[in-house]
Amino acid sequence: MRRLFIIFMFLSDLLFAQSNRADLFGFNTNTLFTFMDIYDTNSLNLVKQISPKVLRFPGGYGNFYHVNGSGYGFNYNEAFQNNNGNLPKRLKGINRIIGQKNHKNNYLDDFIYLAKKLNSKVIIDANILTANFDETFEIITRLQENGLDIRGVEIGSELYNASFQKSIDAVRYVKLAKLFSNKLFSSFPNIDIAVVVAPLNRNYNRHKEWNQLLANEDFYDAIIIHTYAKVIKGLDVEGQMIKEVPENLNNKLTFEIYRERALKFLYKSYEDEIIKYSLMFNNKPIWVTEWNIQMSKTTGNTMFQSLFVSTYVLELLANKKLNHVELAIYHNLAGRDISGSIFRETNTGMETHSTFYSFKIISKIFKQEIKSVTRRKINEHCYEYLCVFADLSEEYIWINWSDQVVDINLREEVSCSKLYFFGDQLFSKNSIDDELRYIKEKNSLGSSISLNPYSVTMIENIIK
Repeated sequence: MRRLFIIFMFLSDLLFAQSNRADLFGFNTNTLFTFMDIYDTNSLNLVKQISPKVLRFPGGYGNFYHVNGSGYGFNYNEAFQNNNGNLPKRLKGINRIIGQKNHKNNYLDDFIYLAKKLNSKVIIDANILTANFDETFEIITRLQENGLDIRGVEIGSELYNASFQKSIDAVRYVKLAKLFSNKLFSSFPNIDIAVVVAPLNRNYNRHKEWNQLLANEDFYDAIIIHTYAKVIKGLDVEGQMIKEVPENLNNKLTFEIYRERALKFLYKSYEDEIIKYSLMFNNKPIWVTEWNIQMSKTTGNTMFQSLFVSTYVLELLANKKLNHVELAIYHNLAGRDISGSIFRETNTGMETHSTFYSFKIISKIFKQEIKSVTRRKINEHCYEYLCVFADLSEEYIWINWSDQVVDINLREEVSCSKLYFFGDQLFSKNSIDDELRYIKEKNSLGSSISLNPYSVTMIENIIK
């Protein structure tokens, strides 16, 4: 084992339960610096309201990122030679926008500035495909010189995908990853290293061989997975719905079907998946460096998506069967898409999506040391999460997926602050029509509380 503490993995449940829970509140910076001016006070303040605890860089573009050059330092020819999917076209488009915006500096500079302003840990998505180790060495050195806490390094990004098959297979990946790991450990022995493992829900020989070879190795500290919950029928590729099969129902009934699929994923399928990874990879810690629902304009920027992301984070905290997940990175902070990004660049300025308000509420439980989070099922579509902190103070969060008002008995009279975010329907979007509403009330007093339909509700600063 590379790290001495890993010999104690037979106590994994205890170890993971005591790990830093704030590492579960991370965010991807994919396209952030292209589409959002983080030096602008208003933009920076928006991100600060979410208070990310971990930031990932370059956020999925690591296989072609270079530390020298403007923006991401992309070389289009490298992408074309190594990937036969849509990625080269996307990178060419990003490079064109970088040129149009006249971005001359490398985005590593912007990342360092943002991480320091937020006091966030960092995850490095390292390039082992088209760069040498010296570039990763330079990135780490610059981050450390700026006083940033490096949570770990990912060895490549989604290289198991079929679009990379002309340039890398499982045997070559293990060889490159081992070589990279040895160099990294020699130079930075205290930085954790994680390898990318293939999805278990795809019956591909390439994926099976990839995982089998990695499962027999022990040169890494953690495994990396990407999770995109599928709630819409159709064809999905790399986290994106590219063909959707309609349910042929009205919006309300359709989104109620999506709700049942989401709840099945959140409370059953996901824990089964994590258990399978844990068994296959000898209880290695799991880093989920990208997660969301499968990205689609249908569910993007809706109350449905907000309820999903709130529940996902809370379940990581509350469900002991998910304890092997040490790190979670939401995809994505900012870009030009509707379904993945929290902030979206438009012709009229920066658009704020529905997930912003859920993350703004959830972020409050990460402002102090979490002792425990427990879940209680109120009814089929409503769940309560009790957060207890190291100083024994408490906060409650309720997720109401239903179209009914739910009355909660607090069991004793309290004075508190109440935050809640709700929509008229699951498919309601955050827009100028005020379909979604975020409200903060101070000094709420009583022994009961009413939850709005389709809502995320928190009470904090509780005085009994």
